[in-house]
Amino acid sequence: MKKILLIAFVLNFTLGCLDENETKTQVAYELTGLAEKKTIAEDLINKKDFSLEALLSMQEYFFDITEKIYLLKMTPEAEKNLLALVQKEGFKSFCSSYILPTAHWQNLNRICTTGNYYLCSPEMQNYLSTMSVLNTMLGSDLLTRECGINFQQP
Repeated sequence: MKKILLIAFVLNFTLGCLDENETKTQVAYELTGLAEKKTIAEDLINKKDFSLEALLSMQEYFFDITEKIYLLKMTPEAEKNLLALVQKEGFKSFCSSYILPTAHWQNLNRICTTGNYYLCSPEMQNYLSTMSVLNTMLGSDLLTRECGINFQQP
């Protein structure tokens, strides 16, 4: 994961600064496919399907959202365009499309936590930390108000 982020940073630095249209395109590109992966993860959690195949499918969402948030955070202009996109789509629409509510994550987290071991990917385990980064990027309590994200673990 760190290698991917480092490569993306170096590539972005060597290619120069993106103009505003390129940055808007980058933000839209970063969110491509995320809504579908979120829906798949949410459906599997609702069905209480925690088979290995289902966990791997869910992991795609958690890996993708973590990667995309950190890639967008690396470019200040992308952060501004993300906020503009959220405001254009509407907070509720953005949340329902891309953000998995805490209650769903907690159900999954209970299955992944066994004694001192965590059976799922680090991206799944650190979901609330990732959402905290997104919350900071958006500069509001949007995730708590509109997306059902509770930063206090039970």
